[in-house]
Amino acid sequence: FLLELVMFTKLVVLAALLCSALPHAALAYSNVTVVSPPDLVNALDGGILYHKNALFGIPSYRETIAGRVVYATPGDRNGCDPINKTISTPPWPADENVIIMVDRGSCDFVEKVLNAENVEAIAVIIVDNRAWATDVPTMADDGKGHLVSIPSVVVTYATGRKIEDHIKNSPDDPVEVEMIWHVPRSDNKVVFEMWTSSHDINSEQLKRDFHEAMDIMAESIIFTPKFLFHDGRLNGCTGPNPHSWCAQYCTNHGRYCVWDTAAQGHAVKGAKLVEENLREMCVWQVVNATDNVEARIKWWDYVAKFLDDCSDDPQRWHDDCTSEALQQVGVSIAAVNQCMENSGGITKDQNNTIIEAMIAERKDKGVHWLPTMFINGDRHVGSWNCPHPIALERCNVLSAICAGFQPEHMPQPCLTSPGCDLGEERDVCGLCGGKGDTCLGCDGIPNSNVRNDVCGICGGTNTRFADCDSGSKGMGAGGVIGIVLAIVAVFAGVAFVYVRRQNKQMADIKSILSAYAPLDENGNASSQRGGGNDNGDGFSAVPTNDNSATGDDDVDSVYV
Repeated sequence: FLLELVMFTKLVVLAALLCSALPHAALAYSNVTVVSPPDLVNALDGGILYHKNALFGIPSYRETIAGRVVYATPGDRNGCDPINKTISTPPWPADENVIIMVDRGSCDFVEKVLNAENVEAIAVIIVDNRAWATDVPTMADDGKGHLVSIPSVVVTYATGRKIEDHIKNSPDDPVEVEMIWHVPRSDNKVVFEMWTSSHDINSEQLKRDFHEAMDIMAESIIFTPKFLFHDGRLNGCTGPNPHSWCAQYCTNHGRYCVWDTAAQGHAVKGAKLVEENLREMCVWQVVNATDNVEARIKWWDYVAKFLDDCSDDPQRWHDDCTSEALQQVGVSIAAVNQCMENSGGITKDQNNTIIEAMIAERKDKGVHWLPTMFINGDRHVGSWNCPHPIALERCNVLSAICAGFQPEHMPQPCLTSPGCDLGEERDVCGLCGGKGDTCLGCDGIPNSNVRNDVCGICGGTNTRFADCDSGSKGMGAGGVIGIVLAIVAVFAGVAFVYVRRQNKQMADIKSILSAYAPLDENGNASSQRGGGNDNGDGFSAVPTNDNSATGDDDVDSVYV
């Protein structure tokens, strides 16, 4: 059984490779052109090179890149060892961008490009080693493609030999090449389509991290996920005698299968992948049934939640885990289940309309690798790595999406300056998100470094107050002294008024108190208060009535 499955998987991969080599699949959405010398341009029919882009690296969507072609180290034309710049052919230019050319063979494509990037090449041209071939191979990622940040292409053997012959015969006549990548432009929205699977390990990190970009660009991007399904009817999984393993990898009585991850030894069988792929497609349909932008973001929320909570543990691939994930991100479980059932479900011996549409579209577009992306209808090339925090210079997918906008409709995140947070631009002072006022000179010019001198003269050279005079445009020493004296005078005046006011208030209080003091027999205020009984509170206890006749010895007093 295992041997049969492995052989079948190899046939599927081989078929994909053969399909990828067909002429229609080799169309590149980029231009690679030899612009000099003229005789080589003529020998190459105008200098335009037939090529195919690598499935890794980061093409330059913002601008054309240009450089001088240098062949790899003599003795290692394949570029599999570290490149020695001191013995390159022709000599390595000191003040120009370099595009390295290497031959195919002996090591992986990614390794060749990484070696070129390590010596600061801006791009790589790989020459096919099959002299008889009229097409070029697909430059696939070997698992280390996320480490590559420069673009690379592969050209035919015949093209490469013409360039190499010129370099050998005319080393003083440099070969200059220009490269540019295109994305069809739209007015105010870009169509972004991603082919994936619920356990597509290559796009897992993108699904987690690209949420950051979608949060602030959802109104500008029309996003649609697409999912890979295999047609079990073409692979012996239907009919009266299906293969014994089909039940584990297929649904709908063998109609729809996913077995690419089975070849990787993943514990989750293909039937579960078919179910989750259908569920994620239905999640997208449910959240897109509204014009609410925030609701559409919930597809990314669910996928990230599923990857974190359910995907890594085969024991968690069940309805309870997915239902919990849907509930936590706010997507209707009932609506998703209804969508899956209405499309045909996965258990009955019948077609599923959603999966049928995916199989037909995948065949029409020639999708054989995951992930595969289309931007405004064109196949995306280069790396799909998009590390957090997202930045244009590190996220090839976002860079390609931004290239799909007309300049006048470019959303703010696409204007992000290198090194700044998403959506921020550097001002004239070089500050991310700044207003351009932190580096203004006194002349109002950014970064002029013109300052006022000690006399207040813009651009002046005075360093001592003594050098300032009243006739200057700035303020002289006399003016400064005058201001100081004026300030002192103001403070003195305020203090004088305050003291006078306080003294007047104290005099008023004493006058009021004296009106209540007891008088002596001459009508003068007594100096002894309270009949010699000083209560210590400044008031006197004065007898008001003698009740001794009534036998009341108490003395009634009132305090005055």
